Order: sequence, then C-alpha cells, then structure tokens
Amino acid sequence: MPSDEYQPSSKLRPYLLTIGLMSYAPNYEGVDTFLTEVWPEVHKVFPQLIYKIGGKRAPQECIDRWNATEGVEYVGFIDDLEDAYRHCLATVAPIYKGGGTCIKVLESLAYSRACLSTPFGARGLETDGQTGVYVFHSPKELIDSIRLLQDEDNREQIEQTAPEIIRSKYSLEQFEASLLSVIRGDK
Repeated sequence: MPSDEYQPSSKLRPYLLTIGLMSYAPNYEGVDTFLTEVWPEVHKVFPQLIYKIGGKRAPQECIDRWNATEGVEYVGFIDDLEDAYRHCLATVAPIYKGGGTCIKVLESLAYSRACLSTPFGARGLETDGQTGVYVFHSPKELIDSIRLLQDEDNREQIEQTAPEIIRSKYSLEQFEASLLSVIRGDK
C-alpha cells in the first residue's frame, strides 16, 4: 500500500504497467495471452504507449519473448513501487485463471490508478465504471478504456475516487467491522 507521503502524478503518463510474481504461472501465462491476443491491436492505435511488466523470476523464455515484442519492456523486480505507479497511465491485470482475489487490482486502486482487467482478474469486484476497474473482453474494449483514461477530467476523477473505494471497502477497519458483524450475528 502507498505510504502517507505518496503523491500520484496527474500528468498524462506514457505507459501501462503489470506487476506480479512472474514465477506464478497465471501471471506469466496471462501476460503471454495479453501480448498475443490484445497488445498488437492496442499498440497499433497507441504506438507511443509502452507496456511495462514488473515482477521477479519470470521464465527466461518469457523475458526474451516479451522484450522482443514492440512497445513492451520487462523490468523485473521493481524497487520503488510508488514511483512505478506514479508514472503509469493505468495498470493491466491480464489474469485468465488462478485463485483468490486479484490483489493487483486493489493495489492499483490504492495507488490512485485505474486497472484494466480481464473479467477473471476483476471477479468479485465492483466494475461499474466509477470504481476505476475497467473490464475488457476484447482489444476494442481495452482501447476504448484507454481513450477514456486519456481524458484528463475522467482520469482525475477515477484517481481521486479509487483510493477512497479501497479505504471504504477493503481497509483493515472495514474488515474488522465486517468480522465483528458476523461474530455478533448482525444482519
């Protein structure tokens, strides 16, 4: 989670970002699928946009393939997460399988960044367009979401709202209140 000193940049930023443990098959396989099925169309429309992949221990064959893809950069382990989030336009959660909640989506919102996610990556989360979670089923839907985020007013609204959603729904305090409600038998 961001530090109390974290200040997101409001400038239009030049890259999309995926962060995850890249030795975990759903993460690196998701990136592979995204790069094969979605990125080529996105890159045609937004050739200036870079897709950065962060996370340690990616298989070497993936690193080689990703870095050979136009507009893609595997950066490995990211020492300064705040800086990475501060300078990205949005994050991408290209997750097509796996278990549990996709924490990378919630982390993106906590850092005041919209998250562009597959339906699987956003399962169980509100995706009404106001939360900062944009679900894409196709390259066209992702392109449309990127266009929305290039509108400064829309982007700033999402970036102001997203951390509040995390605090109100996913904070430790909210978890404790929910747990106490269950223990007490509140309805």
